Amino acid sequence: MAEYNRALKSLIKARFGSESEMARQVGRSRQSISKMTRKGRSPKISELNWWAEVLGTSVAMVVDAFQTAQ
Repeated sequence: MAEYNRALKSLIKARFGSESEMARQVGRSRQSISKMTRKGRSPKISELNWWAEVLGTSVAMVVDAFQTAQ
């Protein structure tokens, strides 16, 4: 079973309260959000930019969140 990226989940919780709420507000499925919050694959640059915009944070902070997961 994959582990969750705690740094990324804490950014989501601070901004939206939950992955489900984030998915609703940004118009994506909860599953698509969950795939990225689980450790496994590295995001594309376009995805990093999207996450930073949606979470209202810097790309550097999002990159750090993904790097701590690996």
